[in-house]
Amino acid sequence: MSSAPRAFSRTLLIDSDVEQGRWLAEQLSHAGFETDLASGWRAADGLLRGRSYNVCIIAAALDDPTHFEEVGRLRQRLPGVWLVALSHLQIEKALLHAGAQGVDAVLAEPYSLRDLLSRLTALSVRSRPLF
Repeated sequence: MSSAPRAFSRTLLIDSDVEQGRWLAEQLSHAGFETDLASGWRAADGLLRGRSYNVCIIAAALDDPTHFEEVGRLRQRLPGVWLVALSHLQIEKALLHAGAQGVDAVLAEPYSLRDLLSRLTALSVRSRPLF
């Protein structure tokens, strides 16, 4: 088992696809990330009331206006937390939407767990989120 970057010991995963979310949360846990899974924005809001996180992974349609607004609110609420988006959009469109929302990193599907872990490790060496 590999070890998660120390900067990311507490991770919130927001994924409305419950099966995919459970699988990814389990994989992150095996990689050493202490991961909480929220099955949507309301569940994430509940978790954020009682806990603090170092990174938030968002599996959402970044081009959907509802998600666009929610990610923007999340960025305002968590200015010191890394936001990482997993997107179904082509990378160019994903980057455009994510940057406008204050997302720090984007992985476009198809992505591998290895790609995600590498991106998290790379982000952890930065001193703080860009936005």
